[in-house]
Amino acid sequence: MFNARFFPPTGSSQQPMVNGNDVYTGRRSVGGISGPLPNFYAPNVFGGPGNTTPNIRGNNPNAGSGRDSAIARSKLLDDFRNSRMPNLQLRDVVGHFTEFSMDQHGSRFIQQKLERATNAEKDMVFKEILPNAPQLMTDVFGNYVIQKFFEFGSPEHKAYLAQRIRGNVLSLALQMYGCRVIQKAVESLQPEYQVLIARELEGNIVKCIEDQNGNHVIQKCIECCTGDDIEFIIRDVSKQVFQLSAHPYGCRVIQRILENCKRSLR
Repeated sequence: MFNARFFPPTGSSQQPMVNGNDVYTGRRSVGGISGPLPNFYAPNVFGGPGNTTPNIRGNNPNAGSGRDSAIARSKLLDDFRNSRMPNLQLRDVVGHFTEFSMDQHGSRFIQQKLERATNAEKDMVFKEILPNAPQLMTDVFGNYVIQKFFEFGSPEHKAYLAQRIRGNVLSLALQMYGCRVIQKAVESLQPEYQVLIARELEGNIVKCIEDQNGNHVIQKCIECCTGDDIEFIIRDVSKQVFQLSAHPYGCRVIQRILENCKRSLR
């Protein structure tokens, strides 16, 4: 189903970079979308106890809420935030990409640079943020960096992030920032990946539709996937069409179906 060039060639002599249970070997190959994933997911969002590595924001219990005064920053980020490094480049941030991604000003800096970065520069950023991708997907500022890789990253970057998403689509779809990542993924990925993402919501369609975050994901699936691939969404909507048509989010989903799906599936 998937393009063979996304998978590492047998007997490759390229030196791998190990991230937990999988291997990232650069732009030419990435691990399969169904491969094993490291246990560094954020608690309650991806299930399980979450990451056992130190909090990237520091040890302050309030740091996760993004409050500037409570976050222990590196000197590099502090200098950048206070305009003491006006000519900062991506190469100067090596070792700090995750920290910058989770900071309002640092995230904006990385986003802007990725739009014009070379392939080598994108790889440099990607291999450093990859182990923390699940945490970034649900972060108020980090989610935008992940979205930029779906928009401007290589096919290999996108495939590897799709692997991180798989198995966690519902949790992300219902989360304020994760739902934005899912929408961008559906918008940017090849059809085979779009279908895999959408299918993870099967059995929870109405739950997502009635959720302030999840309904946007359902709308994006309807807009980007072919009608035959999302027949299960239309079926569940049809069963409760009167209830959903009067719902503030449900009515939007019904509108998307009417706009995007062929008459035989309505």
